[in-house]
Amino acid sequence: MQVTSRLSICTFAILAMASGLLWSSQVQAAECNGDDVLAKLDARLNTAKDLDLRIEILNKVPGKQDRTMRMNVRTRGHKRFTEFEAPGDVKGTKVLSLSRSKMYVYLPAYQKVRRITSHTTDQGFMGTTLSQDDMATTHYGQVYQASACQQEGSNYVVKATPRADSKVAYGSATFKLSTDKTLPQEILYYSPSGKHVKTEKRTQYECRGEYCNPNQITMTDHTRAGAVTTLQVNTWKKDTGFPESVFSKRSLQRAR
Repeated sequence: MQVTSRLSICTFAILAMASGLLWSSQVQAAECNGDDVLAKLDARLNTAKDLDLRIEILNKVPGKQDRTMRMNVRTRGHKRFTEFEAPGDVKGTKVLSLSRSKMYVYLPAYQKVRRITSHTTDQGFMGTTLSQDDMATTHYGQVYQASACQQEGSNYVVKATPRADSKVAYGSATFKLSTDKTLPQEILYYSPSGKHVKTEKRTQYECRGEYCNPNQITMTDHTRAGAVTTLQVNTWKKDTGFPESVFSKRSLQRAR
């Protein structure tokens, strides 16, 4: 009788523990709302009024010589102005992005401003593994909607698909974000057929006030034999107050 009683107590304890774990996991899953997490991500990425960055690009493509470039990037909200400073064959090339669908490029060899057509924005930018779309996306919650979300240790893992009104080359994306600051650690991109095509990693975060900047971004293109582009931020400033005229077609032809 005593043994039976002890077994009953043990069984009850095990069932209670299992129920507690199940309840805990259910609560945790309920608290992980993917769209809310993406909204927090967008808020974190856009706390700075503007950014002025000096970036060195290292492009590694199997079978080809490594290539290094330097560029100056200014951003404000959805707008971005990029000017290449080195090497000589790309120096003076400028790109103006007013939105994900409205972009212009100035090529010094032709001394003309040209509209970047929408069917080329998903191609490699200046031979890198990053497309114009990759670089122009500043608000992920406006482009993607969450399909699943779970918390894994100190990270949120959000699976998302493109919104019906967004034009994006990817069929889905998986975001790995830190739970403390909701900053992206890794983004996996998939083709419409479900093939894993790119992996983006953001590291070396440096925080100034509420804004945290990743001083290193790597993008691996798995469709190009593992070609990798690394963006290394050498210097950056926020809230500089540069004039809005920077984001104009006229500024593309203006000499610095």
